[in-house]
This record gives sequence, structure tokens and C-alpha cells, in this order.
Amino acid sequence: MKKKLLGVVALMLWIASVFGQDMQDVIYLKNGLVVKGQIVEQILGQYVSLRSSSGNVILYKIDEIEKFEKEANVSVGSGVFKPKVAQGDKKFETSVDMEYLNVDNGFGVAYSLIINRLLITGAASFGDGANNIRNVNSWYLGLGYNYRTYLNPILYVDLQAAAVYSGGSYEYVSGTETQTHTMISGTTWTTEKNIWSKESNSYINCLIHPRIGLKLFSFKLYGDKTDFNLTAGYQWDFREFKFDKSHKQDYFTIGISLSSK
Repeated sequence: MKKKLLGVVALMLWIASVFGQDMQDVIYLKNGLVVKGQIVEQILGQYVSLRSSSGNVILYKIDEIEKFEKEANVSVGSGVFKPKVAQGDKKFETSVDMEYLNVDNGFGVAYSLIINRLLITGAASFGDGANNIRNVNSWYLGLGYNYRTYLNPILYVDLQAAAVYSGGSYEYVSGTETQTHTMISGTTWTTEKNIWSKESNSYINCLIHPRIGLKLFSFKLYGDKTDFNLTAGYQWDFREFKFDKSHKQDYFTIGISLSSK
């Protein structure tokens, strides 16, 4: 199962590397005109709204359109290709997310706030460990960077990285004690009972979290257009910024997101 998840994450990273460059939408109209910009809204079977490089939003009916394409948004200067910055990309974008964390022998819940590319994140997880360890509880709060690229009007990829302060506690078997029991008949027997001790710790860690998002629908919230998205990804946590197996925890994530521009 884990190999399949890693394969999905690798595919997401490849998609992000291919589409992470500045791309623009190209619409070929049936009258022969070709228009370029960024598709900001698409209603199936009705119309498409395109934001041009000047910032104007133009609506085209579906029956006026021959086909759609994407191309690298580049200009030529002194023999060097230079990416253009579309005015629409300068808009203020925020996202509020909640995700389920599929941690080993337990579960977790993560919350995050994304303001443009600033990532503020936190999480708590609960579960049991192996080898006489129980009640493993942990949390983290962090600050990082979120890079988002849209593959089309309803699909996007996020690449997140953050430094986090994390803490937690767990109980472990520190020894055993022998208990003697006596029956009314005078028969005795002994049992072994585990002695449980509790330990707490805290670390400065880092996390890497690629994920993919799918817009399900849009609605108005306080007068702004808000997208309701479904997200899925894979997260790696590295304790004390050490990238070896003994300091790594990884798990699948799935959640919901509200985003607005």
C-alpha cells in the first residue's frame, strides 16, 4: 500500500514540475480568432470566462469555441525566454484547510491557513505504538511556504514545506512487578504486571507535504467567490531536521479546503 502511495506522490511531483512553469490558456474560436489568457471560470455546456494579460475578463459561449489548449506563457527578449507574470496572479488568495492524517496505529487532524504563499499549520495525533508503548499523543505548530499551481480551472497541485515546533508524550513499560494471589483454599499463584511510565519531549522538525486539490463547487461567502475543494496528498515529517529512516514519519492525508481570491 505504501509503495502505491509513494507512486502517487511521485506522479504529483512530476505533474507539478511539468506544469509549474507559467502557463496560459489558449482558446480557438470558430470565427478564426485565437485568444490567450487565464481561464477563471468554466460552466460546463454554457460559457468560459477568460482573463486577458491586461486584466480584463471576457466571457465566451461554448458554441463559439472550437477548442482549448495550454501553452507556456513566454516572451522573447535578447534571445532569452522570459516568463510573463499575468496580472491575475497578483490577486490575494487565501485557503483554510482541514485534513485527516492516516498515522500508524492511530489518527490525526491537521488545520492550516494559507495566505498567498505563506503557510500557517498545526496538527494533533493520537494512537498507540509498538513494543509495549501506548497512548502516543503528539502535536505541532509551524510556519512555512505553500507553492500552488493550477493545472486547469478545477485542478491544482500544492507543494508545502514548513518548520514546526512539535511536542508529545507516550507511555512505555519500564519494568514489571510480581503479584502473589491466594485462594481461600490456601493455593497461591503469581502474575507479572507491567509498570507503565510516561515520558514527554519536544523537537524542532520540518515537514514536506505535496498534495493535489480538486474543486467540487463554488459559492458566495461574505460577497466573495469561494471554492470548496477536496485534497489528497502524502506528508513526511523529519524530526530535528534529520532525514534518515529513524527520524522520519510519513502518512497519507485527505481533507477539505475553502479557498477564495
